[in-house]
Amino acid sequence: MFEWAEQRCRLLRFVTGSSRPPPGGFADLKPPFAVEVSSLGSDEHLPTAHTCVNKLVLYFYRSKSQLLEKLLCALVDESFGTA
Repeated sequence: MFEWAEQRCRLLRFVTGSSRPPPGGFADLKPPFAVEVSSLGSDEHLPTAHTCVNKLVLYFYRSKSQLLEKLLCALVDESFGTA
């Protein structure tokens, strides 16, 4: 369970620039957390994030396991793929 909590913090930091939600909770996150699935690029691309607008960009991956692999890889190096 600890590892999952750590990964959630990394995901939040990757997408928003902060490892914690705002003091008022996610309802106060402006702009709101968003996920976009892009048809540009290939399944070899790592997910990217736009921290100014709290957006996670995913690509069409062949499987759930490939999605998780690419996402975890992106989270290891938090600065890679952020805009």
